Amino acid sequence: MYGNVQLLITSICSGVIFAIVLVAANTMAMSIRERTREIGILKALGFRRPQVLGLLLSESVFITLGGALIGSWAARLLFSYIDMAGITNGFIQRFLVRWETLVICAAIGLGLGILSAGIPAWQAARRRSLTL
Repeated sequence: MYGNVQLLITSICSGVIFAIVLVAANTMAMSIRERTREIGILKALGFRRPQVLGLLLSESVFITLGGALIGSWAARLLFSYIDMAGITNGFIQRFLVRWETLVICAAIGLGLGILSAGIPAWQAARRRSLTL
């Protein structure tokens, strides 16, 4: 009667994740481009390319992985206390956030962090420091 609800929800979630990837990539790229002075100072202090790349990537991964973990744990906690059958008049009997979902969220957060800052961080690490 309702059609393929699982396909509908999966396609909507895929579109949302794709939009989040684009927003995160744009934000991290702008953040790295705006910090050319800080990256120049790090290089002037003797930081090598892999170290600068590691710092920029680790910042991005920390932000995205932290957001994914906080959001998925909050959803697990929230939906464990909500009576979905009462709210939806029996359409959704129960809504559980499983451990597999938390692992998938963590993997998406990790991948998103690496993907969104990968190219801008690599370009910033490759940038030559100016010597006067």
